[in-house]
Parts: sequence; C-alpha cells; structure tokens
Amino acid sequence: MAVSVAVLGYASADHCVTVDALPAPDATAIVRRRLSRPWPRLGGCGPQIAAHLAGAGVAAACLTWVADDAVGRALRAQLEASGADTSGLVVNGTRSPESFIVYDASGRTACFYDPGDATADALSAAQSEVDGAAELVCLTVAPAAATQAALAAASPEARVVWSVKADADAYPPALVERLLARADVVALSAGERPFLGGRTPRHDAIVIETHGADGVRWAHRGREGHEPVRRVAVHDTTGAGDALVAGAIARLRRDADDVPAAVAAGIESSRALLERRGREEEGA
Repeated sequence: MAVSVAVLGYASADHCVTVDALPAPDATAIVRRRLSRPWPRLGGCGPQIAAHLAGAGVAAACLTWVADDAVGRALRAQLEASGADTSGLVVNGTRSPESFIVYDASGRTACFYDPGDATADALSAAQSEVDGAAELVCLTVAPAAATQAALAAASPEARVVWSVKADADAYPPALVERLLARADVVALSAGERPFLGGRTPRHDAIVIETHGADGVRWAHRGREGHEPVRRVAVHDTTGAGDALVAGAIARLRRDADDVPAAVAAGIESSRALLERRGREEEGA
C-alpha cells in the first residue's frame, strides 16, 4: 500500500496514572489508578497522529525512533496494530523514550520525560524515501535537524502540516520561520501562540488554534470561524490534540478548502478518543 501521509515525531511509551494530589518535595503520592491501556501505551505526537490516521482509513507512515528493548518492541507492535506503516520507524540505541504522566484529583498534571537514547538527529535513507513520496507531510516535535531534513526531502507538491510544540530546542527561531513559510496548515494551542514570537503563517495557510473548553478557532484566506466543544468527564487527556490534528488532516485530504468541516472532524476525533478513555476509566 502506497503511503499518502508521512508523520514525523518522537515516540514515547506513556505511563499515565492518577493520584489524590501532586506531592510536595520529599513527599510521596500514592497511585490510585493506572490509566494507560495497554501499559505502557503508544505515545508521542507523531505515532499518535499516524495511528489515528490509519484508523480513519488514511495510508499513513510514522517516521520515528525506538530502541531494541522491551518498551520499543511494545511500541512498534502497537503502531503496527493501528494499521500505520512502520517502514519509517528506525530501531536504534538501547533505551526507548518513556513518559510518566501524573494526574491529580483537581485535574492538574505533571510529566516526567525520559528521552532514552534511540532518537537520531538525521533521517535514515528509508525515512527520507517515505517522506519524499508522501502527498502530505505532518511535522510534529522532533530533533531540529530531522525536521529540517524532512522539509528538504518533502516533494515540492506535498502539503505540509505543522503541529506546533513550544520547544525551543526542537524549533529554533530560523526553523520556526522556515516552517511558517512552508506549512499549508498550522495547528497549535492558544498557549503556544507566544512561542511563535509574533511571527505569522503565510497568508494562504490554514490556522487551527485550540482554546481548551472554549473550543477551536480557525482562519483561512481572510475567513475566520469558531467551533464549540463539549466537556468529557475523563482524567487522561494525553493525545487529545493529536487526535484532533489527525481528524482534521483526514478531512482536508477529501476537501482541502473546507476548513469548518475539517475542524469539526478533528473535534469529533478528539471527542471519540476522550469518551473511550472515560469509559475505560469508569470500568477500571
């Protein structure tokens, strides 16, 4: 099956739990529930978007890195089970990335990220080949050099989606400018807007901006709109934004200019993920 979408981004093994309250220094918090299913769960923006796209029937490949350890083998198996193409997954190093995400009863969260040693700065030949053949390239947080290589390898005719992350190491100012000049779609949260430092996407780009419970705003070619969202009773919201981006991409591939429908599809994709998580939490 030919790949139509290539998604670049770090992988992560997510371990999400709940506690009554985040601990003070030198204190202990008791884990009340493990939320990630399976344990650990496939995470990272790139793998999550690729998996959601595959679930929506889009031929998507993930360009990422894991180690040849138990965690890496589990992540690869989960990505393959999602239907995503793994020809751009590179096995490297001895320790796969892992995230330990803690939610308290009030909804606050803390994340501890262990990057491991699997991630490479450059793209492999196989990754560059997948990237260059794709009709759409989605760039999520990854090493800056890998993002630059992905931009260089992408076909001039390919559409580019940038899912923004406020990470200065991944996105130095010159790369931010390059991404904003190239991206056909820029997806970000309202909290990430200051990270752009006043820079704006090109005039014809689609901009999708999430505002939490206040919904999603969009802009395209002088038009603007707002789509409301409905609250979902769930602790574990990890990856909800990735589901939204994937849903929007899937819809834009059918109609590149119907931005309201794409945003609505993204919201529905995110809602479906959170409602499934909520049912799992209730049954735990």
